[in-house]
Amino acid sequence: MKTQTVQHAAPVAKERATLSHILSKRVEGLIGSVLPEIKQGAPIHTALELTDNDLMKLIVASFISKNSRVSPREMNKIKRRIEGTFSFYDLLKSLGGTIRVNEVASLLNVTRQTVHNYIKRNELLAVKPGNEFLFPIFQFDNDGISNEIQKILKLLPDDISPVTKISFFTSTVVEKENKSIIDILKTKNINSNTLSVIRNRARVFGRQMG
Repeated sequence: MKTQTVQHAAPVAKERATLSHILSKRVEGLIGSVLPEIKQGAPIHTALELTDNDLMKLIVASFISKNSRVSPREMNKIKRRIEGTFSFYDLLKSLGGTIRVNEVASLLNVTRQTVHNYIKRNELLAVKPGNEFLFPIFQFDNDGISNEIQKILKLLPDDISPVTKISFFTSTVVEKENKSIIDILKTKNINSNTLSVIRNRARVFGRQMG
């Protein structure tokens, strides 16, 4: 049995390596195709001095510009959206990052379907940049979902975007020396008056977005 397992694993590993090589060549081709666009917009040495994040923004914007030929005005709008998207995920990273649905199910000891039900009931916060949900880590604690964060989450309207909900949690409370709502809700023995202020803000926030 062990010999069969090893024999089966070898072709699988070889196939993965082949697919990985094909994907690498495809990525190289995509990046190579936008190099003329990048050179046209800025000197190469300038691009080389960019951070990885900024270089990726430049590659994405150049790819869109090359393949769509939108107007300069529309391209500026697209660049701002790209910048906003990268900034948002940088923010999530600074807050601890994100985990996937399987990790959440394991953490909470529930099924994947239960996790999706939590999202639908506004009891769990998730963003979906592609085909799968990503869950900000800040909403979890040692016991699972942070009880206080979940309570506030349920005060926010169901029909606003996850990005907007996250912006609420990252906003500051002046009365608490500009601490974010996340930091306050994760504090032990939260002052009842402060908690009341946050809850009221969540309700007002909901009406404003409605």
